[in-house]
Amino acid sequence: MYLKELNPDYFYVENVREFMAWGPLCENGKPISRNAGRDYMKWITEVCNYGFKHDSKILNSADFGSYQSRERLFIQFVKHDLSIAWPEQSHTKDKIDSPLFPMEKWKPVREILDLEDEGISIFERKKELSENTLKRIYAGLLKFVAKGDYAFTKRYNGGKINPHQKVNSLDKPMGTICTNGTHAIVTASHLNTYYGNGGIHSLELPSPTVTTKDRIAKASTIFLDKQYGTGVASSIEKPIDTITAVPKFSLVKAQNFILNPAWGGNNTDVEKPCCTVVARQDKAPLYLVNTTTGDFEIPIYDDDNETMVKIKEFMGAYEIIDIKMRMLKIPELLQIQGFPKDYKLKGTQTEQKKYIGNAVEVNCAKALIRANYEAILQSKKSKVA
Repeated sequence: MYLKELNPDYFYVENVREFMAWGPLCENGKPISRNAGRDYMKWITEVCNYGFKHDSKILNSADFGSYQSRERLFIQFVKHDLSIAWPEQSHTKDKIDSPLFPMEKWKPVREILDLEDEGISIFERKKELSENTLKRIYAGLLKFVAKGDYAFTKRYNGGKINPHQKVNSLDKPMGTICTNGTHAIVTASHLNTYYGNGGIHSLELPSPTVTTKDRIAKASTIFLDKQYGTGVASSIEKPIDTITAVPKFSLVKAQNFILNPAWGGNNTDVEKPCCTVVARQDKAPLYLVNTTTGDFEIPIYDDDNETMVKIKEFMGAYEIIDIKMRMLKIPELLQIQGFPKDYKLKGTQTEQKKYIGNAVEVNCAKALIRANYEAILQSKKSKVA
């Protein structure tokens, strides 16, 4: 056993919190709930038998200045004559100005995203987006655009999860970055805004955890009247969601057409006669969705799935003219994970993203090591005194 041969004074372990539930499996390969944690405690005991004591905590990297809200289990094993120290939190979701315990606000992932690169339209892709992906885009539109938060990040992770649970504001820390890139950036363009003062939110918080599968996307709304500066998406005001190794961020683009939200109504090309204007325009008003070219390019087709129809109708109601999508790039993922953007990695793009997702978040690791280093120095000073 390496631990026996190396015999270190300090031994650190980082893992997902589910590691604490490690236990035996049934004959079908499923965890036995009543035995959850049995193998974990057995492992802890075996390590401690080599002369270690231990302590563990769940740490969120956003609390230590990361652009990512990555929660991980940290376990410290130390020799019995040494002390265990934990880092002091330096950042919090809401800034604290108290003179006794001041804390900075979580870092917004927007600071390290290349917002000039918006990606390509979801309507112009060689391979159509899956309905699950469209559901998540739609959930982001409802969650952020409809509330005036015009940028959001989207995860493409599988599993039976409500689409609303897979969309994150860019004003919060990003979620965990996985080895498979499953985060995408979504940008929606509008002719004008109905969102009051148009405050930006989502990119102001740290990104979600970066995992080995790149599954995070950046979403933003761009207004033609430029009332929001350079048109940066609102969601990027918070940390981004979990980044995985498979890039899946995209933007959606709307074109010129008349939208009829009435039951059974169809979209109409602006180059053709308008559909019938009913008296109850307060209940089913017609919307003009403009494109940058004036061409009608995204009508609702007979083979559009239910979610795509909802997205197009939403775009008409909010006068959205563009939604694009792109994957997060390696320099962005590196910074979200705490590395310099010019950090050198070997291998293909896919391999590099996997390395990033598998890494321990740098800011959190530095804070942990620094805390123990300072504790060691203090202990030496006390012995000298």
